[in-house]
Amino acid sequence: MIVVTVRRQKAPKIKNRYGWVFADEISDILADRDRGIANVFGEDGDFLGKGLFLKGASKTVRMLTLREEEIDESFFLGRFRQASAFRDRIGCNAAYRLINAESEMLPGLIVDRYGGYFVLQIRHPALEEKKSQIVSALRTLFGEDIRGILERSDFESTPEIGLERHSGVLWGEIPEEISVTVDDITYLVRLKAGQKTGLFLDQKASRAKARQLIRAYHLEGQMALDLFCYTGGFSLTMAQEGMVSTGVDKSSPDIETAKRMADLNGLSRETRFITADVFSWLQDQKKEKPELGKEYGMIVIDPPSLIKSQQEKPYGKRLLTELVKTSIPLLSPNGIIGLCSCSYHLGWEEMIESARRAAADCDKALIGVGQNVQSPDHPWLLQMPETLYLKCLWMTVPGEGRTE
Repeated sequence: MIVVTVRRQKAPKIKNRYGWVFADEISDILADRDRGIANVFGEDGDFLGKGLFLKGASKTVRMLTLREEEIDESFFLGRFRQASAFRDRIGCNAAYRLINAESEMLPGLIVDRYGGYFVLQIRHPALEEKKSQIVSALRTLFGEDIRGILERSDFESTPEIGLERHSGVLWGEIPEEISVTVDDITYLVRLKAGQKTGLFLDQKASRAKARQLIRAYHLEGQMALDLFCYTGGFSLTMAQEGMVSTGVDKSSPDIETAKRMADLNGLSRETRFITADVFSWLQDQKKEKPELGKEYGMIVIDPPSLIKSQQEKPYGKRLLTELVKTSIPLLSPNGIIGLCSCSYHLGWEEMIESARRAAADCDKALIGVGQNVQSPDHPWLLQMPETLYLKCLWMTVPGEGRTE
């Protein structure tokens, strides 16, 4: 049995559905094991709910429910039904995130759906013992629609204390690669070997924003640049809108997949993909004066998470500034730069500051022409600012361009 008592002044935030209880917010712990499901109380004896407990972790408890209920298969089935109904309302179909951890009050659990295949990620050791219940609940809810369930808990970031990385088929059969069509683009998804769960589903809204801006600014026929392109989602989007796109990424397998996707979508002539470190590639472009007509009408900068903690924030901001600084000289008149950050540690003001510093170094002005966050199937809770992690800032240089 695990009982956690929260300091009196910290109980209201839990009642307001903030999902983390930090170690310094706890006045007492009675536990017969290091991890598991904890009953959480206030110092006045009020029952506050149940959560995932991990001894020694800075986030000692991650809340699952504010009710007195068993955390069993029925519990997960109820949560999955609620999440699925929400996705139905917002029009999700072929590929989407079904469970987005804290945003569904299921901390430590990610579930993505690709057609008949479900890929889950477990990020808390107390959920390990619930894995069979999670799989059973998914099968009960989706029935014959499920062809296979895969675990991809082989995340790159440092796992919680006592959590080991796992990857493997949990039920059914999982092919090495499948195809799914999202917003008129057919993606090749390497379920077992791709980054995260195979595809960056959270950027769907950003790709839609890119389409909108290409049309609004009449960028058709111009060149486009997709930095940190992964398997080319932005590249193919910009090509579909009539641009000639170049994608750059250091991962050879991802670049090869991007080339095959371009061919699959009939966009091989409108795209090219380069295997290179983006920072080094940009420095090479900086040394060479671009030829007349080789400027880019749209540049999308979508790096992996550069800031994984508050301590890394100054370093990450400098990298973002450098990326924008080296991109501005490559931009055509009235061109658009899209800057993305997937770290909740970096807020809008800090993103804007990074871009502003880059513009000042280039002796240019920048105008913001749009903002968007993660796609709606990756919901975020107003009570938990940490769940709003992906931010994209779209900018243009007003009335200026290089002259030759």
